Amino acid sequence: MSNSMTLSQIKAKLIRILNNIYPTYQLTDDSVRIWKSNMTYYTVEKVVDFLKANNIGGPNTQILANDPDNADIEINTGVEFPGMQLNSFMDKPLSKLERVSFYSDLFVVEIKANDSPFIFKYSKNPGEYGKCEGCYQISILKITCACKEVQYCSEKC
Repeated sequence: MSNSMTLSQIKAKLIRILNNIYPTYQLTDDSVRIWKSNMTYYTVEKVVDFLKANNIGGPNTQILANDPDNADIEINTGVEFPGMQLNSFMDKPLSKLERVSFYSDLFVVEIKANDSPFIFKYSKNPGEYGKCEGCYQISILKITCACKEVQYCSEKC
């Protein structure tokens, strides 16, 4: 993978590969989401343990109704992925993504195949990518100060 490739290009390539492996799924851009796990869940085994602990996977997975007053949030199972969604970064080249490494980070591809829903709670408007004024980390900025000049990655900051 070239550092000049965007996440959108990587996602498109991934969808082509998955459609070759699973042709009955007929995956599109809207049926695949890419997540980057946080440092606590740095192995596949840890993510699997997280899914099991939250009763996700199999016929007993419970899908919740969306809040009709908040169209920006998909509830799905109500479980938040332990990390961040990468949709805000789709048009950025890999070389511009700080703190994201395809060599050391764990990425999870969530697939909505046929009539199955997505699993994780999802915000259609997660915030902007930038530097938090509290912890000075580069990440999704979810909180805007009342002054409208400063943004933070979390309530804690």
